[in-house]
Amino acid sequence: MLKIMSIKDQRGITTFWGISIILMEAVVVFFVFYTLYFFWIENPTPTSNILIMKVFKPGSSIDIPDEVDTDGWLSYQNNSYNFSLKYPTGYDISEDSLMYGEYEGKSISFNKPSEDSFGIRIFKVMEEEKIADTYERLTGVDPSIYQHVVMEVAGIEAAMYRTAPGDLVQDKIYFVNDGSLFEVSYHDFAAQILSTFKFNADGLGAGDMVIESITETKVIYSQGSPINLAEDDCGRRSGEFNSCGSLCQPGVICAAVCVPICNL
Repeated sequence: MLKIMSIKDQRGITTFWGISIILMEAVVVFFVFYTLYFFWIENPTPTSNILIMKVFKPGSSIDIPDEVDTDGWLSYQNNSYNFSLKYPTGYDISEDSLMYGEYEGKSISFNKPSEDSFGIRIFKVMEEEKIADTYERLTGVDPSIYQHVVMEVAGIEAAMYRTAPGDLVQDKIYFVNDGSLFEVSYHDFAAQILSTFKFNADGLGAGDMVIESITETKVIYSQGSPINLAEDDCGRRSGEFNSCGSLCQPGVICAAVCVPICNL
């Protein structure tokens, strides 16, 4: 009788350990899949130092519509760089000075909560400098090894590249006019606005609101700028220096970016 009880006990223990091992394996498998999901899907590998480009077939182009229904749109005019464009109502415009390495220029943002934003950055360059050369100096990446799309904006040859700041992939359009490089954030909405882009003030209707100037509120330095140099420059401007400021606008979803900012 004692022997039979021992066999039953042994079978019970074996069954218990068998179930325990299966449960432990299930927990391990769940943990592995959860870890892979969290780190590879929820938190993709940062691509701040990688240039991601669209691959286009030879002869590809981006369509910028010839005519867009701009009824009720407002007009923006920039006298400093002699251009104008139209944009839908409800967008807030901000204009800031911009320092990016050796380049100094302006940043103009059109923002609307829960809608696509539209941005233009303008850098002073040598008039004869090629777009590709300027792009390489701005980004540190040789664009000749990547394919890009050639198009026209306001009758001027432009090139579109795809960049990846952080994990936010964006298309950028570059074109040069009168010694200035224009960088435009591209998407479908931007194409409609670019169809109204002109390098003069002609074509503005009598009822359009023209914004000729916006108060400068801050100077933005490029990510990675030497903090001491940026702080010295801010001091010369009599501004309040922030070594880690955010470029995110209220109500706009954007990637977290930490850059030196001088609040004026």
